[in-house]
Amino acid sequence: MVQEGFEFPWKDDVICPVAKIFGSKELKEVDNDEVLLGYVESGWVYFSVGEVSFWLRAIEGKFPKVDQLLTPAETATTLTVHPTDVAFILDNYETLPGKKEHESPVHLILDDGIQLRAFDTPQKSGVTLQLTHSSFTGEPVNFAMNRLFLKNALQFGCLRIAIDPTDTSPTICTGEERTFVYMPLSHKEPEVEAGRMNVITSSSPSPPTVATKAAAAPTPVPVKRRRRVTAKSNTAKPTGNTALLQSAEQIRQDLRHSLVQMNTLIREVKAQRQQDRLLRNTMDSLRKLSIV
Repeated sequence: MVQEGFEFPWKDDVICPVAKIFGSKELKEVDNDEVLLGYVESGWVYFSVGEVSFWLRAIEGKFPKVDQLLTPAETATTLTVHPTDVAFILDNYETLPGKKEHESPVHLILDDGIQLRAFDTPQKSGVTLQLTHSSFTGEPVNFAMNRLFLKNALQFGCLRIAIDPTDTSPTICTGEERTFVYMPLSHKEPEVEAGRMNVITSSSPSPPTVATKAAAAPTPVPVKRRRRVTAKSNTAKPTGNTALLQSAEQIRQDLRHSLVQMNTLIREVKAQRQQDRLLRNTMDSLRKLSIV
């Protein structure tokens, strides 16, 4: 993963060695999201997270040329995952079959529609998630990936996914300030017995006017009222119940979409505040070091 958007109080590139402390339990349990960072020209990088502080000696070397790796091929098929479908995938992630299989694969199919499939190979069954809000450009593709990589990309906010149809290049996922790259798998779709593929749709198709009204509704009160009337009427037609269920499902998806957008906005505001504090505190730390 490549993270952009940071401004450091030094000009040159600084390379630190791999350190297990970044994944340590103690550091994860620190109840403080503020990170202080400093650099001494003698070759030391200073980190401070809450009450935990440590130094790492900078190492000599050059960063690898990753620009070519982060640039999708001209023939790449590009999938844009809608925030509503992001919430839909994450809601169903833990229940998808095949999680304990080798490489924990899922298959993404971009053709007439957009589908994410997971299989229970021994049982010859599977689950298909139909992503009705997302879109793609380019040639149809069918490729496999480790589901954890897909989950990470979506949670990082990398919702634009470029896939090489030849299955020979890394999959490049991009967001506003993050780029996440992973290799696809060579797995082929396993055999599924007839009638043993469960299909789940992110939301039922509905006319644009219905979707607009549902999105504009400030609260789901009208839906609750309709449910009470339907419960009292024994002569209600099945088609009315179906329309009611579709409206309720649409409102739920719209609320999930709003929640995803709100969480993204909150993270951006927090990140900006952290960067401001980081810059201010780093300058204070460097002043103190220069005095010493």
